[in-house]
This record gives sequence, structure tokens and C-alpha cells, in this order.
Amino acid sequence: MDAAIVMGFDIERASAAFYDSLFEQFPQIRRLFGDLGSQRRMFEVALKSVLYKSNNKAELERYLRLLGEKHKMLGILPLHMEQGMYSFIQALRAGNPDIDEETMARMVEIYNRLVEVMGYNCKVPIMV
Repeated sequence: MDAAIVMGFDIERASAAFYDSLFEQFPQIRRLFGDLGSQRRMFEVALKSVLYKSNNKAELERYLRLLGEKHKMLGILPLHMEQGMYSFIQALRAGNPDIDEETMARMVEIYNRLVEVMGYNCKVPIMV
């Protein structure tokens, strides 16, 4: 993926859709997030980073490990990650309604790798 794909995403819309969906599924985890505006900006940075790093396997792997460690420290559990996939897909579709199947499949693969590096033994089998 190149920068053009990032430019095709409305990152702010994707971020809003992610948290709307996540909190609808898990209202109890809202407490894990302080300032939602700040949290959305962190999601936006993370999504941009993943998109930019997706062609560099070593760089992407390092980033996913850091992201996974941070999420585990916050108390994010396997169940949250499994259900969070739905929110992630909602976010990708909101950010780019014309996202192609190949890009969506690659992003699902990256999300599953994040779950893996967190040490959770759950793959998220979801139809895209």
C-alpha cells in the first residue's frame, strides 16, 4: 500500500466509526478511555502508521508489537480484540466506502497479526 491509499481514507471518519461501534458493543470499556478526542487522534495515527508501514514487514512488526503492548497494559482482553475486529472493519468502510477486497483482506491480516503479537491465541475469522 502506498500513501495514495492513506489519502483515499477519511481518517477522522474512520476513527469516529471505530469508537462508535466499539462502545456500542462494549459500553463498559468506555472507562478505559480518558479523553475521547485524544483517543481518536491516537487511532488516526495508528491507522496511518499501519497503512504507511504495511509494505515494510520488519517496521510493521515492530509497530504492531508496541501497539499490542500498549493495548495489553490498558487491559484490552482477547474478547475485546475479537469483537473489535467488527469495529475495525466498520471504521475501514466508513473511512473509504470504496475500499477494495484486497486492501480489506490485508488490513484484516494486519489486525490478526496484532492479536497474535499480543499473545492471544484467537484469529478473527470475519467475512470481508
